[in-house]
Amino acid sequence: MSIKRISEMTGISSATVARALSGNGYCSKEKFDIIMSAARELDYHPNLSARALRSNHTEKILMGIPDMCNSFYFRMIEGITEELDKYGYYLMIFNTQHILKKEKKLLDLLSQKYADGLIFVSFNFSEEIVEAIRKTDLPVVLTNRYEGIRKNDNFDFVYSDHILGMEMLTEHVVKTGRKNILLIAGSNEEQTSRERIQGYKTVLARHHMPIREEYILNGGFEARGAYDVFKSFIQKNLPIDAVIAASDVMYMGCMRYIMETKFPTDDIAFAAVDNTDFSAQFGVTSLDLKQDEIGRHAVRLIMERIKDGRKVSAQEYLTPKLVIR
Repeated sequence: MSIKRISEMTGISSATVARALSGNGYCSKEKFDIIMSAARELDYHPNLSARALRSNHTEKILMGIPDMCNSFYFRMIEGITEELDKYGYYLMIFNTQHILKKEKKLLDLLSQKYADGLIFVSFNFSEEIVEAIRKTDLPVVLTNRYEGIRKNDNFDFVYSDHILGMEMLTEHVVKTGRKNILLIAGSNEEQTSRERIQGYKTVLARHHMPIREEYILNGGFEARGAYDVFKSFIQKNLPIDAVIAASDVMYMGCMRYIMETKFPTDDIAFAAVDNTDFSAQFGVTSLDLKQDEIGRHAVRLIMERIKDGRKVSAQEYLTPKLVIR
């Protein structure tokens, strides 16, 4: 039902009807009440596509995540959607699956103005991806650190310090007296994994403990990957008294192996990263990366560009929290 029909029904000009329905511009309370009553009676719904064409704003934000099934992102999404709601914006989620081609497809969608901006989660912001981000010329917020950011880049980042966080977690495990600490991380080619491995190695070096590459495994940030590498490590019969899983999902992979094989773990301490419901349910110490805060900060940064026209890039750092159980 069109604005014109409401205008005919109420005898109020189309321009005034449009202002009332959009919430932009002046409309007296008396006329506003008449217009809204007519709109409800006629079951009026705005044409969002037409509005987007007129205003050059879609009122949507894209979000790219590597794994739709990973509960790590749930709290981040919750923070984003709650914050976007304050601005009348909606979230569209795109699953990139760790695949470079899909990350580029996501940026193509942004360039085609499917949304007004992008919140981009990736394990590795390579130069190739960053250059593609710059070419979109639309607001983007990265949820990982990028050292090469320029003053006038079209993107910002909000970052929970993975290196510091892994230092905090490893320090806690070392102080419980553990000597043979297995780390299950991801590929050394990915930024997130490199940073968490770096934090682990820093603490071992600080305590003059040996850094053994055979104790650093690539679980791919997946439950299945962690299951496989943990199984392989156990079968080597190397000494082990602690396991740090660089994500709660990989911790669950280890737990699955233990439950299936009834492998004795009385002398092995476990710790993880993410502090999702999994770690709370299993009572394991985990590193909280403040996902919900990352989401809220990301929305604020992107809205500063959309609403306020900010052009200078911004970087925000969050300190992780160790949750001891």
